[in-house]
Amino acid sequence: MEKSEWEPWSECSTTCGEGTRSREKKCVKGEDDGYHCDKVEDKSYQVEKCHEWSPFQRDKCPNPCDRNSDEYSNIEELKHCPDRAKCTDKSEDIGPKRECKCVMGYQLDERNWKCKEKPPEKPTPRPIPVLSP
Repeated sequence: MEKSEWEPWSECSTTCGEGTRSREKKCVKGEDDGYHCDKVEDKSYQVEKCHEWSPFQRDKCPNPCDRNSDEYSNIEELKHCPDRAKCTDKSEDIGPKRECKCVMGYQLDERNWKCKEKPPEKPTPRPIPVLSP
């Protein structure tokens, strides 16, 4: 029977987070004139974490033209999603439109850039029926 080689691995399915690659072995004709089916092999992998932009930070820097005033500049930092969060934007763009979403039971604390446990839900108060005499 004729042997077939594995094709090269496919491109990564994602640019960040969890993804897959696959490769295929072609069908070949056997000595018995029968065809042997293709084989597909998949491989899961973890790519580096998705990046996130942090909120603007205001840095105070002196204005060289005016010694009596200060000029502020906005600096954006590239950040990963925090622990217990996943990147919800699958685009390849990096910028302020990227989003992180915490896993169930957690909420994003943007100020400290952490996924914190959600507080327990408060029960809805129900009116107490009043009996009339």
